[in-house]
Amino acid sequence: MGAPRTFGEYVMMERERRGVSLRQLAKQLGKHAATISRVEDGRIAVPTPDYFMDLAEALNLDIVTAVNLVKPYRRVCDSFVTAIQKGTNGK
Repeated sequence: MGAPRTFGEYVMMERERRGVSLRQLAKQLGKHAATISRVEDGRIAVPTPDYFMDLAEALNLDIVTAVNLVKPYRRVCDSFVTAIQKGTNGK
């Protein structure tokens, strides 16, 4: 498999690369394996910020890559970077 096209693909690729099962990851996070599976297969395309960070931290995901795969989060980060570059506080 090449570069991930979605956050879910990225989660699954990294989980499998580390040899971690859905059940193991679910137990580590205190989450349901079915919910992680829905993230991986795209039925949950935009996880909540907390769930996003839980997965990113548990799998040691590259945060820039992860954010860029979730359009709403990418838009927020792009706006933040633009505001910083303009020397404003985003208003």
